[in-house]
Amino acid sequence: MQDRLQQAQKRLDSAMDRLEAAINTRTEAGTLGDGDMIEVATLRKQNDSLREATDTVGARLDEVIGRLRTVLEE
Repeated sequence: MQDRLQQAQKRLDSAMDRLEAAINTRTEAGTLGDGDMIEVATLRKQNDSLREATDTVGARLDEVIGRLRTVLEE
């Protein structure tokens, strides 16, 4: 389960990198308006929040898996 979560996180990171590159290109070209910049900032905050939640869930899953292994070994 954790492996799938890590793979999904890597795909998300890769997609965010591509998005950041596209945003930077449009910003440099001057084709991003003020409304677009506000939306980008909002989406970045949401992504950071989701990343934190993902990290928290991943840590909790690791704990639960560890406990289950301990119980199964007894």
